[in-house]
Amino acid sequence: MEKEKFEEFEEDVELSERPITYEVWILGYDENYEDNDFEFLLDDGYTELVEAKKCFEYFTIPENLKAYLDLKNVKIPEDTKHINLFLEECVQLPDSDLVECDDILEEVEVEIL
Repeated sequence: MEKEKFEEFEEDVELSERPITYEVWILGYDENYEDNDFEFLLDDGYTELVEAKKCFEYFTIPENLKAYLDLKNVKIPEDTKHINLFLEECVQLPDSDLVECDDILEEVEVEIL
């Protein structure tokens, strides 16, 4: 096996051995769908994709998302015109409690504004 391909294989094996978790986020965008730096973690720590999807689906219902944000006293910036809901797959970083979320599994715009 070529050295470069072997290194890629090693990296893939290393990633697959790390614990996978799932997080549900919302991100805000302005009227031109430009990121406006508004983001809020709705829930995290899911180890089962099925359970994470249940959370994601719950927040696709505008009334549920709005009620939760109100409960948490989340202030949405005035320039936010669109809110997208994300389900992300995360892997734990080696020798750390931190996770890295690189893979968006699902995304949908939720009309709450």
